[in-house]
Amino acid sequence: MRRMVRLAVLCGTGMTELATSTPGATAEIFRSETPWGEVPCTLVRQGEHEFLFIYRHHSPEDDKVNPPHSVEHRANVHAATAFGPAAVISVWCVGSMDADFPPGVVGVADDMLDIAGSERETGKSLGSDFRKQKLTLPLIHLLRTSDVPTASRVRELFSEPNEDSETELAQLLQDSHSMEYARRRAGEYTAAARAELESLEDSTAKRLLEEFTEFVADRSF
Repeated sequence: MRRMVRLAVLCGTGMTELATSTPGATAEIFRSETPWGEVPCTLVRQGEHEFLFIYRHHSPEDDKVNPPHSVEHRANVHAATAFGPAAVISVWCVGSMDADFPPGVVGVADDMLDIAGSERETGKSLGSDFRKQKLTLPLIHLLRTSDVPTASRVRELFSEPNEDSETELAQLLQDSHSMEYARRRAGEYTAAARAELESLEDSTAKRLLEEFTEFVADRSF
């Protein structure tokens, strides 16, 4: 006799598409009331199994997300426990306690999408990392592997972000194979994450986690 799986998943808002497009599943979007405010949730039902996705960075305003220091974790935990799950899974954390997964690992896909993604697919403006002068993995690789004149030009472009400098920098990132490097590193981290799951017995939860690892590296939004 198959046992019903009931899991709560604490995740980022980027998991919305995965939660609502699981093959053969139905999704119900609602807000869970807690003593610390409402929490946006998506309840996914697949056969007799139920998965509650709780968006960690929720905000009272639908079009905004809370930065990490403003997240009301008590509300998230309350919503999760009220669901009565067999287990709570937290994904898309920044880094981990494993030296092989330092802070920033799960952001590699974001680094690439911000440079070469499609605004139609991502649903947000591209180039925001550059405009905010954030050092991303492709840019770090470009600086480390460039000759002195090129590295100097990169720093010049980076210090004065505008549409023209963004276009030139994007071309340098492509020509230097820095985007290819970041894509390869994302694949390596994905393989390492899947290897960590090998010790677990086969289950719906394990297969879901395996899908998460592939989604994080290959997503286009």
